[in-house]
Amino acid sequence: MKFDDSKPIYKQIVHYIQTEIVAGTYEAGDKLLSVRELATKLEVNPTTIQRAYAELEETEIIYTVRGTGKYLTEDKRRIEQLENDIAKQLTENFISEMSKLGINKEKIIAWVKKVEEVEVNVSGK
Repeated sequence: MKFDDSKPIYKQIVHYIQTEIVAGTYEAGDKLLSVRELATKLEVNPTTIQRAYAELEETEIIYTVRGTGKYLTEDKRRIEQLENDIAKQLTENFISEMSKLGINKEKIIAWVKKVEEVEVNVSGK
């Protein structure tokens, strides 16, 4: 994972973990990497991972079982809400960037429909 200077590293790690969850890397109730394991994997200070995990715990997307580690919530509604939040944020960012290029919402919608039609034709559904 490469970090940039636009946001604090722990925030980027929070986003990375959220993306992993939404992508299906973890299922409800799965154990997450330990602070030390994730710090080694991402080549950051364990305190940075601890801070990221603390933020995720505040949102109740993960929880700690003392002596065993961090786990993804078993509440599938929370996971679905996380997915919706990320999708909304990505969509808003996309629309904002397209607007900066002078592309209006109607064109964006037309392009999305066109891509959807192509995918349906390719998959045969």
